[in-house]
This record gives sequence, structure tokens and C-alpha cells, in this order.
Amino acid sequence: MRCMMSDYSIYTITSSENTMVTHARRNFDRLLRECDVVRLIPRLPMGVIRPRIPMNLYPVSESVQANIDKSVFIEQEKNVKRCVSAMCRNFVIYTAAFGPSQELALPTISIILPRLDTVSVQEDYAECMRVLRTRWNVFDESKYVLRFAVGGIIQAGETYYYPRLPVGASISSHEPEKVPNAPNGTFTCYCTGKNNHTTGYGLTAGHIAQPILDPTISNLYAPATKPYQEAIVSTESWITSSQRETDARILQYWTEMHQELISLDRTFSKTLVSSTATDPCAPHIKWDYALLNVKEERIADNRLSKIPDFSENIPFDPDFPESDKLCLPISPIVECDTVWKRGIRTGLTQGVVIGDVQVKWDRESTTQVSPDVPDWQNIPVTVAPGVLGLSMQDSSFEKFADVGDSGAAVIKFIKEEVEEGETEREAFYVIRSECLGILYALVREDGHQKFVGVFLPITDVVAEIERKTGIQISLDVPDKEEKEWVFKKLGKGWSSEGLR
Repeated sequence: MRCMMSDYSIYTITSSENTMVTHARRNFDRLLRECDVVRLIPRLPMGVIRPRIPMNLYPVSESVQANIDKSVFIEQEKNVKRCVSAMCRNFVIYTAAFGPSQELALPTISIILPRLDTVSVQEDYAECMRVLRTRWNVFDESKYVLRFAVGGIIQAGETYYYPRLPVGASISSHEPEKVPNAPNGTFTCYCTGKNNHTTGYGLTAGHIAQPILDPTISNLYAPATKPYQEAIVSTESWITSSQRETDARILQYWTEMHQELISLDRTFSKTLVSSTATDPCAPHIKWDYALLNVKEERIADNRLSKIPDFSENIPFDPDFPESDKLCLPISPIVECDTVWKRGIRTGLTQGVVIGDVQVKWDRESTTQVSPDVPDWQNIPVTVAPGVLGLSMQDSSFEKFADVGDSGAAVIKFIKEEVEEGETEREAFYVIRSECLGILYALVREDGHQKFVGVFLPITDVVAEIERKTGIQISLDVPDKEEKEWVFKKLGKGWSSEGLR
């Protein structure tokens, strides 16, 4: 490992990697595998071939820290910062362990530079690396290894404001006194009463509309609170930095954007009925849904072709005028059906319906119950359909959804069946877009992997809303005149976890 890291070009991905470095990478990977007699390097499943061992970053363990004198590390880090600051205008420095596994990783000081060449006498990244590499020997086990990489830091804080909110956009409650960290979620779709098309309703997950059991929490806001607040912070930081610039126009630009953000009316809807309860009767459905009364001026429609994610990836049939319009399903949910969802965390993803997911939920909230609770045996098991992300070449699966995607509509696109002798044109185009349900939970594996999503069938939601409120809802909402949804981008840089 130390030989491997003795030259930054061997483990840093660069655009101009020569043949010698490529051979060195392969040789080190072979050597590591041969030396791994106690199998510390993660083994791939049978039938999977990977020519290179993946290197990852890990926290520096306490045992590793104990082997290095703290005062030596502090002095080393101080000298690294002094050298980098003198020669580089832009950089990021942090400490982490680097290697193929937590057990087989070296403690490193990571130095992230925007480039590896010389810009000027005052900005010489190449000279900085040369100086640092001569001062610290990678084989000195009393100090941290220096790790170089090309990259940079991104400002947190950008959000999109849609006057009319499309399907799959971000929403959240905002009650900082009651719920300091309210979950940010995804808007499912619009609906209307079968006998009253003038009232605009909407759907989302219940734990997004009311994160705690408090009927006074009724307002929902769009964009969601987290990216909105980070956009405010980013504009404030740009105002501060612009005050040091000589161009008054830059300062005015960020000041006006900041004022627009803080005066923005984000109110989207009021919650009419919401639930996160588990049905006491079998099959013990987890009723995680909310019916919203949406402000008239913020209502969009259920046309998916007006949303770039769908129009660029789904071939809607021009011969079927309503092929892109979300509707209720006309057939039951079937295993192995291909479905899609658009959420604010992972965007547009594809998956396959699998067998029922069985979970013991808390009776009143969408929180899994620990086996340590006293009445564990009496808690019923909830059964709900699941969606598995598509399989990848290394025998793992793509992430179908992540935190923030709760509330997303699980959609099945129906294509016309082709009879023998007919052209394949009909099999290519989508003729119907069915909303199968509301995504409300994720299955987490191995600490962080989230391959499976859990959803509540929309037919059950419709029936439950009618039972509770007497409202017969339909997804057949009136179309708006807009051909696409206008939005304004506020702030700068990605928000945390890419939430929009």
C-alpha cells in the first residue's frame, strides 16, 4: 500500500494516464491480492471479474490514531497547510484513511487541488506537490501519508422555485419550533374530486405532510425547506465575498437574489387528511399518505411530457393524446413489472416490482420497531409491494430511491401489445402512464445501500380517502395551458445531497 501511494499519479485518476502508470496500477492490484492471505480485501461474487481493486475513503480508526504521535500529526498538518497556502490559491485539506477496506487502509492527509500544473509564480500547483513529496517520506510510519487528488469544493445552496409545481418536485412542512429537522419529500401528483373538478387536490407521503402527530401542522411549502434555507445561506456568503470586489454590479445581483429568496411565498397547500398509522386489521397496511388542498395559483397538472426528465427518456405515443397523463391503474400490480419514479434525491430511476416487503412498523409512525420493545410479539407485520433497482454488471443493484424521494409516484408505462405480423412501432411507444402508488419507505442494507423501495398502492389510497372523507378522487385533472413549467433558479451550487 505504501509503495502504491509513493507516487500520486499511480492512484489519482487523471485524464492523461500513460501506459507505464496503467501497468503499475495493475501490478499493484495483483500484488495486493497475492498478499491478502487473511482476506481483508472484499471479495467479489462468483462470476464477477474486476481488474482493479476499488480504493475508498474511511474514517481514521482509533487504533491507527493511537500508533501516531498526536503532536507529530499536528505539526505535519500545520506544515502542509503552510506550504499549500503559500503556493495554491484554491485547495481543500482533510484527513481520512484510504484503501480497499477499513482494515487495510492508510491514514492520509488528502490534498484536493483544482489542477496539477503551473498557472503562475503565485499559483504553482506542480511545485507545491514536488515540495511536499520531498519533505515527507511515504514509508515513514510515524506520520500520515499525503494523498493528492484533483477536485474542489462546491457551495451548498441552490433551489428551484416553480410558480406551478410539477409532479416530482420538492415539498416539506416548516415548523422549526415543533420539528427542527422536518423531512424533505417529493410531491406525488395532482387529483380532483370526481364530482367537483374545480377543487385542486394533491397527494404525498403522510410522514412528509405531518412528520409528527400534530394536527396543527397543516401547511406544506415548495421548494422544500432544506434546499431553500441553504440557498439563502449561499447568497449571504456570496454577498460577503462580493463586498470585497470592486464591481458593484455583482454585489447588487446577489443582494437582489437574497431579498427575493427571503420574501418568497413558498406556501403550497394545506393538509386535509394525513396518516402514518398501521391498520389493525390484516393485511395491516401502513397508511402513509396525505391528501392536500393546493393553492389555485400553484396548481400544475399531471402531464409528464412537460417535465424534461420524462420527455427526454420516455417515448410517449403522439397518436395517443393522453399517453403522458398520469391515471389510475386498470390492472393489478404484477411482479417483474418495470416501473419508474422521479424523486428530489435520485431523480428519474427505474426498477422492477418484487414480492411483498414485510416489516414490523410502529403502530402510529413510519418507524421500524426494535425487537427490544416489550410487546414485540404482538406488533403486526405490514405487507407492501416493493421495487428493486435494476441489476448492474457487478451483481449489485442500482439505487431505486433514497432519503428525500418519499412521496414520489411509482409509475408504470404501458406499451401497446404487438400482434404477429405487425410492426414494432407500437411496442416502442408508451400509450398509457399509470400511477401505481406512493413511495414511502426504503430498505437499507449493509449500512448505506438502498436497493429496494416500498410503496402504498394508489387504489388503496383512493379507497381510504373516500372512506375517511367521502371525497372520490380522480387523477383526471384539467390540463394547464403551459407547454413546460417555468422555474427560477435561486442560490448557487448544489444543495446537500443534491436536493432540489
